[in-house]
Amino acid sequence: MDRQVYKLEKEQFAKFISVLKSEGEVIAPKSNGVDLVYAPIERASEIDMSKIPLDCPKNFVFPITEKVLEVEENNIKALIPSKKRVLFGVRPCDIAAFRCLRAFFEDYAKEGKVSDPFVTSKLNSLTLVAYNCPEPKEHCFCVAMGTGPAATTSFDLALTDIGNAYLVETGSAKGDDIARRLALPTASSEDKERKEEVKRACIEKMNIDFNVEGIENIVLKKVDATAQKFGKKCIACGGCNFFCPSCSCFNVTDIADGKVVRREQFWDSCLYKGFTWLAGGVFERASIDSRMKQRILRKLLYTKEHFNAYSCTGCGRCSQVCPSYIYMEDMIKDLLGLGKEEEMPQNPYVPKLATIINIRDLTSDIKSFTIEFDDPELKENWTFKPGQFVEVSAFGYGEVPLSISSSPTSKGQFEVAVRNSGKVTIALHKMRIGDKIGVRGPYGNWWPYEKVKGKNVTIVAGGIGLAAVSNILRYMIANRLDYKKVQLLYGAVGPDALVFTDEYEKWRKAGVDVHITCDRRAEGWTGNVGLVTAMFNENPAPELEKVEIPDDATLIVCGPPIMINFACQDLMRTGFKPENIYISLEGHMKCGIGKCGHCNIGTKYVCKDGPIFTYAERQTFGDHH
Repeated sequence: MDRQVYKLEKEQFAKFISVLKSEGEVIAPKSNGVDLVYAPIERASEIDMSKIPLDCPKNFVFPITEKVLEVEENNIKALIPSKKRVLFGVRPCDIAAFRCLRAFFEDYAKEGKVSDPFVTSKLNSLTLVAYNCPEPKEHCFCVAMGTGPAATTSFDLALTDIGNAYLVETGSAKGDDIARRLALPTASSEDKERKEEVKRACIEKMNIDFNVEGIENIVLKKVDATAQKFGKKCIACGGCNFFCPSCSCFNVTDIADGKVVRREQFWDSCLYKGFTWLAGGVFERASIDSRMKQRILRKLLYTKEHFNAYSCTGCGRCSQVCPSYIYMEDMIKDLLGLGKEEEMPQNPYVPKLATIINIRDLTSDIKSFTIEFDDPELKENWTFKPGQFVEVSAFGYGEVPLSISSSPTSKGQFEVAVRNSGKVTIALHKMRIGDKIGVRGPYGNWWPYEKVKGKNVTIVAGGIGLAAVSNILRYMIANRLDYKKVQLLYGAVGPDALVFTDEYEKWRKAGVDVHITCDRRAEGWTGNVGLVTAMFNENPAPELEKVEIPDDATLIVCGPPIMINFACQDLMRTGFKPENIYISLEGHMKCGIGKCGHCNIGTKYVCKDGPIFTYAERQTFGDHH
């Protein structure tokens, strides 16, 4: 059919969506508060075309889970659902994926094979409205696959944003009918040229330097080496399959619910070892290399042979979600002989060897270790920022995250304070000067030592929490002229629980306003008695001095979680804003690089996004923490 090209003014967009609604339920990209997803919309204002969704529109024709039939008292009931829908804002790579799905589930049956009624019925009830990409996202390579960035076929309507209007192309009789109902004016030659400019700009930004045309002729010769090279990094999570717009593998299971048996089909992954499990415990593709080979051949050879289309459309979703950084575009380039020799990536889990050069007792159960790296170059150049932490290994026992208590101004070595409280820390406490340990890091963010220059700073610390703030305190002492008033309010359960006791006078002489307190009275203790959080209250305890904190001070708070919470609440009651209060959160960290998930709070990872947060940020964590 002859393609008609019209112009839709943006003020007519709402009317356009209203007309589309007459064709069925409109599904379009919209925000769910975290990301863009394809979901039903009621109003045009809900549609968000600002970026390419990671979410896949395939779900609306090939759902993640679908009921195939029900059996009740030997009565088999099978319902093939079909609902008229309009998929709006479908990117050209996904339009190509729908072509693959139709070819596989429906057209392929014309060769004498069985058609799938579930997918076919949904495809036949669908109106597809493409949206040509004005710019790519990371990992897009549709140009190499010949699927984008502008749709050329298999749509009812296609829109291109040309500035103050949309260019609307029709691709079917249904699309022509919708355009006629809108009475759209014909697009001018200038409008059509503007569409080509948008396309050229997107291609230029994509910067793709390869083309897959003809790869099916060479893939069998090279696939084994490529599958082995990239397979060794694969953890077989199935993410690439589940986010792929054209993957079509599924499994089937029966679910008994009383007298009713429900048979469901659900997405499956060819990268799972159990995908080819046979009776007797035999796996047809037992190795990850063989499963990676299957995936590559499926995308670049088998579907090309069966229905003349690559089933990789270049959308880049698999590359986006792969936790092992396996990129489909890199595998294709490797097959084409364009791949670079893979450099072994630096392994972030391997610690550097270091030596304990000094140990001092801070309390009966807390020791301070001074550490230096064995590698002379690392010893000379390694540095950190106040508030960061390291992962320290006691080989044979594990590793533990520890705040660096020294200042980065102390070159060549650093200190950590360790409480004797667990398997690893007990092992560290048994070590002697000269013993070897492993160190990874530094990790995490840091106290706002640059931001607070020229300002008043008040540190409130409890117990061993002083070790996590002594780094910035020592840094400010070393750069004393850069800061105005510096205060330290520090408390512990009793005198025997106070750390760095030999340094308080040094800090005072360096110009720090130091106030020390113990929670309870103790023999021989003549200082303040009471909670450190009460020192700045309007009416502190009788044996506790009242400390005036400057109204414009930036607050740094660290200690046990309950102490941090009470201190921040009391500070806010006295007028300090939560965004000016900085805290350190002790999450249950393991890996230190935001991968293992142990320190996850909502959308944050304490080891990566922290451990330093403002109390305003902490309040947003809500029930997640």
